Amino acid sequence: MAGTGRTTRPPSGGRTQPVEGALRAALEVIDEAVLICDRELHVVWANRAALRHVGNRLDSADRLLPELCPEWAAAVILDEALPLLATGQAGTSWRGDSALCRFDGGETPMSLRLQSIAGGLLVAAFRCRVEVTDTAPVGGVATMVAEITHELRTPLTGVLGMAELLRETDLSPEQRELMEALHHSASHLRGLVDGLLELSRLEAGRVELVTAEWRPKQLLGELDAEFTPRFRAKGLILATALDHAVPRKIVGDVFRLRQVLTNLLANALKFSTRGTVRLAVDRDQDQLRFQVIDQGIGIPPEALTRLFTPFRQADPAVARNYGGSGLGLAICKRLVELMGGAISVESAPGRGSIFTVSIPLQPG
Repeated sequence: MAGTGRTTRPPSGGRTQPVEGALRAALEVIDEAVLICDRELHVVWANRAALRHVGNRLDSADRLLPELCPEWAAAVILDEALPLLATGQAGTSWRGDSALCRFDGGETPMSLRLQSIAGGLLVAAFRCRVEVTDTAPVGGVATMVAEITHELRTPLTGVLGMAELLRETDLSPEQRELMEALHHSASHLRGLVDGLLELSRLEAGRVELVTAEWRPKQLLGELDAEFTPRFRAKGLILATALDHAVPRKIVGDVFRLRQVLTNLLANALKFSTRGTVRLAVDRDQDQLRFQVIDQGIGIPPEALTRLFTPFRQADPAVARNYGGSGLGLAICKRLVELMGGAISVESAPGRGSIFTVSIPLQPG
């Protein structure tokens, strides 16, 4: 559930569908937790970021927005925000401090903006609050990076959304070439901004795991469905294997685990030109082990020690030929360590690579 938006409203038809699709896609990739509510504050839609925070608490069709917040934040919404928005006039908004409840019973401090929109609906946009202290200069730098990259991400999302809309229009060959170049450059820049934002949060200790029960078989199926078309388009094969010793249900942060595996599979796809990439899951005593095995270009021994360092890639020439910011594996390492695990690599030039992720096994 943590990977898809939730809605109880069918999409409208006609010419507005491309626009609505682009807007929905934009909402799904932003960092703010966005929920759409009716006038009685029933949640009718939530983006991916919101689902990462509230998870299966939205399984109920009658879930109210204040029920997702701690008592004090719910009181602020009901006593301060709701009376201001009661007129129903589109564009009316309220801003203030709030919080969302976590699975472990704690709360995540948030800034909340509630705004009336057309159709008698309300948009609730929660953004993680960043705490700045003068006694921690390193944290101050991390805060500055996080704030700058966050502010960059919003207009970049708008640029990409507009590029998607342009793709739906009649363009001359020259215009389409320019538009595709614009989209490619904006996508690359957003990837860099996303990486910087994620790394700054990890370095500052502001990334919290959200633990819930998940199924390894389902995770592998979702990754296979996502990546198989991309592998086939490049003439490659993606094979997945789940050992019978792996429990059917496991407790952990499947969103962050999927983020790590997605990065490793994307790298295997990028650096492979032939053969099969294998994603295998097995149990090693009290550890859950994932391996991504490819037949790609491989990594020279002298580059292995810096592979998980931010902005460092195995070879500058590789960076020029294949692209990338050099942040992905650094983020993977920190996420895996946050989960109490470890990540390692075995590789040699021309012989491919084996990336291994091991995390503590917590059966569900």
